[in-house]
Amino acid sequence: NKRETVEKRLSLACGSPHNIKIIEGSVPKTINDEVVDSILENGEISFMHIDMNNAEPEKAALEKLYKHVAKGGFILLDDYGYNGFGFQKKAIDSMCQSIRCLPPLCLPTGQGLIIKT
Repeated sequence: NKRETVEKRLSLACGSPHNIKIIEGSVPKTINDEVVDSILENGEISFMHIDMNNAEPEKAALEKLYKHVAKGGFILLDDYGYNGFGFQKKAIDSMCQSIRCLPPLCLPTGQGLIIKT
């Protein structure tokens, strides 16, 4: 199954991924208070990679979790600056404005990077 495949790949890449949490389901439904509390068991988020190929769940994840990212923490957004994904860039830029964070830096890879200040 997919979960076992993900766990195996993480184990090969990271050894024993004791600080990685796999949460199955759709966003924003899965980002409830219980899940957020479990994510924060070891402190604030230092690095978050958002890659859902859909602006609405990406905005929901950013809106729910941004306040839990440590100062100086990184948020990497896939597809942010790629040609043909302008709708995602526009949605993320709008979300950043509403949560009062600087819009992402567009990286040469086409990804967006937010460094929480």
